[in-house]
Amino acid sequence: MSVDVVMDIIAIKNNNLFSIQVKTATANEFDTYNFDVRKVSFE
Repeated sequence: MSVDVVMDIIAIKNNNLFSIQVKTATANEFDTYNFDVRKVSFE
């Protein structure tokens, strides 16, 4: 069994449920992670 690290985003807009999963990212110069989620993901 493999295990991966992800971030789940759950959102509700206009009575619609959205589930978005971020699976990959690269650490920046501050050793933190930035994630871009496009607006179209919630439309």
